[in-house]
Amino acid sequence: LFFPEETICECSAFVDPGRRRQGVFRQLLDDVLDLVDDREKQTGSQIDFCFLIDERTPSAMAVMKALEAEYWYSEYTMVRPLSQEDADYRCGLQICRQEDGLYAAVLDGAAAGTCAILPGESGYYLYAFQIREDLRGQGYGRDFLLGMLALLAADRSAPRQVSLQVSGLNGAARSLYKKTGFRDAEALSYYLY
Repeated sequence: LFFPEETICECSAFVDPGRRRQGVFRQLLDDVLDLVDDREKQTGSQIDFCFLIDERTPSAMAVMKALEAEYWYSEYTMVRPLSQEDADYRCGLQICRQEDGLYAAVLDGAAAGTCAILPGESGYYLYAFQIREDLRGQGYGRDFLLGMLALLAADRSAPRQVSLQVSGLNGAARSLYKKTGFRDAEALSYYLY
């Protein structure tokens, strides 16, 4: 179980194939729902209980159907290799490093957006990418994203791949990532129960 917010509980479950159809999942689910009910009483708020699953897994989909869980949305992990072309990109925004892993895009002396980078062995993880609301839809997001990729690509000794996660509910961000060369690597779906 994971509580990303006070009112949301994400659940991932796995039952060993040799123990399936023996009531193990049902008992565990009942215990977890009791725990969530107790938490609702303690906090005085209703908690949305959801399963996080890979829809390519037939057994998980069968469980969602049996529970009559309702599809909520999907979250995508997207990846993109870095190239020399990325290193050559010239960003129209000034990109400033704020603190360890956090960057800001500056336009006319004011913050236009932020982005965080977490380096890893297999590549960089990009998160918290955003453009100020009044600047959206004007190309600044694309420019900032390509500028960040240029910074990462310029370090030839660093990992050569970037990954990120984006909600299927955020169509504008997903479109931007696709247009700048990111591709879907994995999709996890949320089902409300």
